[in-house]
Amino acid sequence: MFNITTRVKITLFTLLFVSLIVLVGCSQSESGYTVVRLAVPNNATGVAPIFVMYELNLLENHASNVQLELVVIDSSSARNEAFISNHIDGGAMNTTNFLIGSERGVPYKILASLAYGANSIQTNDPDRIRSLADITENDLIALANPVGSNAIMLYIAAERYFGDHNALANNIAIMDRYSAMLSLINNSSGITLHASNFLERLRTNEAGSVTILEERDLVEGGLVHWYLVFNNDFHDAHPDIMDGMLYALQDAIDLGRVR
Repeated sequence: MFNITTRVKITLFTLLFVSLIVLVGCSQSESGYTVVRLAVPNNATGVAPIFVMYELNLLENHASNVQLELVVIDSSSARNEAFISNHIDGGAMNTTNFLIGSERGVPYKILASLAYGANSIQTNDPDRIRSLADITENDLIALANPVGSNAIMLYIAAERYFGDHNALANNIAIMDRYSAMLSLINNSSGITLHASNFLERLRTNEAGSVTILEERDLVEGGLVHWYLVFNNDFHDAHPDIMDGMLYALQDAIDLGRVR
C-alpha cells in the first residue's frame, strides 16, 4: 500500500498561455542568429506543439534573426540538470517535475501551458462502484506512478469528496502501467479500480470497464500536464523572441485542432 506522508500543494494553471516571461541565456550562431535551445522528451504527445513549431519554422515566422534548436532529453531530472548547467534555454516539463524542480531551486518559470490531460478513474465492478463513495476498504486502486498526473487527480478527488487527500491512501496499489491495466481487465490481484490516462481508459473501456470520475469533473478543462518553461535569466534580453514563441505555439496548436 502507498501512503502519502507529505501534503503537496499544487498550483493549477490555466490551459491558455499564462503571463509572458522573458528570459536570457541563449547562444549566438556564427551567422549572427540567436539560437534558442529547447529540451524536449521524445515520447510525450503533450509536447507535440513544440515539434510542430520546430518542423514548420513557426518561431522564425514570428521573430527575427532567431533559430530554434531542439535537444532531445527524455528524463525530466536530466532536463532539470540541463537547466542548472545552462546547457538549454527552455524546455518542456510536466507538472510534477516542474514542481519538484521549482522546490529545489531550478532557475525557470512558465511561459506557456502545452497540454491538459484526460485522466479518469475506471472500475471493473460498475454495478457496485458508481462513485468514490462506494469504494470500500477491500477495493484496490491500481496506480502506476505515485507522484504522476494520475496520482494528482486521485489525491484531489479524495480531498474533494472526503475532505482528506489521504482518504484513499490505503486503497492504492502501486504497479507498472501494463500490470495495472491487465489487473483491472482481468479482475485480478484484488484490483477493482484504476487511475487511468486517456489511452489506458480507451483500452480498459474496450474490455468492459466503466468510468466513474473524470479529471474534468474536478477541474474545469482538466489539469495542465505539460508546460513550456524558460530559464529565469533570459529576462530582459529578447522580448521579441518570447512574444514570437507564444504566437508560434498558438499557430502550432491551431494547426493541430480537429476540424
